[in-house]
Amino acid sequence: MPDEIHVKGTVLAGVVRGAGADAKGPARDALLKRLDGELLEALQTNSLGPTVWYPVSWHRRILGFVTDDLGADQLGTVVRRSTRENIGTVHRALMRILSPETLIGRSAMIFRTFFEAKCEVETRGPGRAAVSWLGCHGFDRNCWIAQLLTVEELVSMTGAQQVRRNVLRGGRDNDSDMLIEVTWR
Repeated sequence: MPDEIHVKGTVLAGVVRGAGADAKGPARDALLKRLDGELLEALQTNSLGPTVWYPVSWHRRILGFVTDDLGADQLGTVVRRSTRENIGTVHRALMRILSPETLIGRSAMIFRTFFEAKCEVETRGPGRAAVSWLGCHGFDRNCWIAQLLTVEELVSMTGAQQVRRNVLRGGRDNDSDMLIEVTWR
């Protein structure tokens, strides 16, 4: 089996912030109790480097905390909050002038900025595209759900309405690939 991929620290820190575990309090205490080793040390010392590559297992562990300790229903809230917060104010304003088609067309490049894997996009007509992720070794169901929620949130931030996605292939525990169709109005 291929080695697991890596994820940028900004993604990890964003999920920690989205879960409300970046500041002292019950959520942070619960997260730190769950962790050990280098990940625990990085969070205790606030030393996650935003541009540093970390094992995707760290992403799995943080997302696992969200679903197990905060509740599976909170994953959507946390990922959407993290996505919005990772996009600065200036970029948020730019998102409103981008068309969903333009954003989807750039999503492969955006994904590769944060994950050491491949993403491909095929526009299938107005308001419709296929997105595939390839070589995401080490992803679990929570990682895939986070990708789906991120796509939905980013497309919604362009002003698109009725954003929907349908998983056509993959996207389960131990799958390294996923293909979806995303639609919007």
